[in-house]
Amino acid sequence: MLYAPTWEGAQPSVAYGSVASHGAALVTSLLDAGFELTYRPHPRTGANDATVRAADASLRATVARHRSGAGRVDTATPLADLFAAADVLITDVSSLAMDWLPTSKPVVVTTPARAEVDPNGSPLLQVVPRLPAADAKRAAEVVRGVLADDAGYEERRRLVAYYLGDTTPGAALNRFISACSDAIALRDREVQRLGQRS
Repeated sequence: MLYAPTWEGAQPSVAYGSVASHGAALVTSLLDAGFELTYRPHPRTGANDATVRAADASLRATVARHRSGAGRVDTATPLADLFAAADVLITDVSSLAMDWLPTSKPVVVTTPARAEVDPNGSPLLQVVPRLPAADAKRAAEVVRGVLADDAGYEERRRLVAYYLGDTTPGAALNRFISACSDAIALRDREVQRLGQRS
């Protein structure tokens, strides 16, 4: 299990982070239920808000010292390795949910505590289970549910192409090279056109 929340954001309109609103109840629920949990806070967690900074420190202590011994805080392992090791991701409204999609494994996305900043129109957010702050204490129940019946699997697979395009090895590199070639050709045409004017 990987809990990888985002930070509090630079302004209220992107206050998607769940560390202060969900974190304590969420990690306690998962650890009390016997799940192995890795807590991966965003590097900027608490940068703009002392309350979030304190909540992060408390979460780190809770995860590291829980009686189950099944929790760890990890800020150094590459995300790809953490993704490979986890069965489920719990994250906030952030790019991490998109990065996780190609794993085909379940993801739960927290609902921001400030309802006015929740981008419900996202196709991904219409497919994955959402976890409001009031239900954070039920995190283990939600996770058990998606592990037992991953009803969103096929729709998430479809969304990989929607958000990321072709993810077969080499496809992204080929798209990048093609875009660079197009930009170079456009530059060459513009240089030629401007040269003909002078």
